[in-house]
Amino acid sequence: MRHRLRRAASILGAALLVLGLNVPVASAHPEGLHVLLFSKTAAGAYRHDSIPAGIAMFEQLAAERQWELTKTEDSNAFTNANLATYDVIVMLQTSGMVWDTDAQRA
Repeated sequence: MRHRLRRAASILGAALLVLGLNVPVASAHPEGLHVLLFSKTAAGAYRHDSIPAGIAMFEQLAAERQWELTKTEDSNAFTNANLATYDVIVMLQTSGMVWDTDAQRA
């Protein structure tokens, strides 16, 4: 029973995410959303085979919707000043401890 509930919740969450990607969003950037796509996996941690496909999907969405997409696996991107320049942060299949410092984690 719990397995079915978790599966239903996962499906619902995925559907809401996909639907949310199609909703127009007011952006601080008149040219469109500025999206940070972070896909780092820690050394020795599991790296999902779907990461390249996920990156390609976001590249396609960005092109179709005129988003500015910044892709990185550099945890140094996680500073208050840098993050303030983005409207959306996507954590794509990250695994393990992907931040190097307490400040990045905060």
